[in-house]
Amino acid sequence: MSSPLSPRHDSAIVPVLGAADLEHALKKLKKACTSAAIFVELKKRSFYVPPSAARRLKAAKARARDAKAARRRAAAGPPWRDDDRDER
Repeated sequence: MSSPLSPRHDSAIVPVLGAADLEHALKKLKKACTSAAIFVELKKRSFYVPPSAARRLKAAKARARDAKAARRRAAAGPPWRDDDRDER
C-alpha cells in the first residue's frame, strides 16, 4: 500500500487538449474518480475514527450483513426442492 503522500498508480488522469474540451474532460474526470473509488476514499478519510470505534463499526456492519443473509435464507424457504423429499 502506498503512503498518502506518494503518487498512486490508480489515480484518475484525464488529458485536456483545449479550452473547448474542458467540459468533456470534467465529465471524464468525475467518471474516472468514481471508478477509481476516490470519492469513497475521501469520505472515509474526511475525519479521524479511533481504532476502538472502527472495530465497533466493523462488528456492527458484520452483524447487519449476517442478519440480512439470515433474512434472505428464511425468505427463500427450505434448501431442498419438494421432488427431492420424495426420494428420501
